[in-house]
Amino acid sequence: MLSRVSVALGGNFSNYVYQNIGSMENQGVEVALNFVPVETKDWRLDIGLNGTFQKTEIKTLPSEAIEMGNGGGGTGNKLQRHVVGYTPYTFYLWQQAYDADGKPIQNAVVDRDGDGEITNADRYMTNKSPNPDFYYGVNLKLSYKNWDFGFNGHGAVGNYMFNDVLCGGATVNFNDVVNKGYLINTQRAAAKYGFTAPNIVAQRCSDLWLEDASYFRMDDINLGYTFRDVNKTGMSIRVAAGVQNVFVITDYSGLDPECSVAGGVDSNIYPRPRIYSVRLGINF
Repeated sequence: MLSRVSVALGGNFSNYVYQNIGSMENQGVEVALNFVPVETKDWRLDIGLNGTFQKTEIKTLPSEAIEMGNGGGGTGNKLQRHVVGYTPYTFYLWQQAYDADGKPIQNAVVDRDGDGEITNADRYMTNKSPNPDFYYGVNLKLSYKNWDFGFNGHGAVGNYMFNDVLCGGATVNFNDVVNKGYLINTQRAAAKYGFTAPNIVAQRCSDLWLEDASYFRMDDINLGYTFRDVNKTGMSIRVAAGVQNVFVITDYSGLDPECSVAGGVDSNIYPRPRIYSVRLGINF
């Protein structure tokens, strides 16, 4: 369990080094199923399914909590924590306050400890992290005589993402967007929430921006035709066309629900391209 930690001045060539800061326990079950439901002279259908249930829990740490994950529409706002008994990178946020109609109130979060002030003591461990509870995948290949068709896809359930892009775009003064006298780029959510002034840190780091990022991604689809024993030479030629990154099914409002490489904070990622290809294969 590695973390980038600071060291004493002069203790190393760098101010930070990677150290083993604790221990984790991983438990899970993985199931894979591959079968051929159709197989005749001309037809063949292969189907593969796999799924993995996983639970990860921090067992030991050198301190009560280690804060992680920059975001919240600014620099230095830590959104996640490593805490014993929790999944790594569990989100540690303020609870957004809502009016009677269920609309988020600007610059209002819940005073959870009831002391009349909004402080770090009002933040809570959400029990939600970017780590999925369940991973799964599916692949299929269908062939008919010289034709073949196939696809591959995968997905996850139970993973959460902090939409820092939405947080930063929707916290602008919406009055400026419509009354400035010139066009300003911002998120559509600026109009949805109708906030009229920059938000306080507590709201920028609230669970208002935490979203369920469960998804299914169709990785690729391909179709091909094979010319066999060309001119009776034993040579075969396969011509195929394919598409990669075909589509994603998700309720996540951000660009990509799978940008977990950022530790669950969607702040600045490059979109995955959709790639179309034509392939020619020769075997002799």
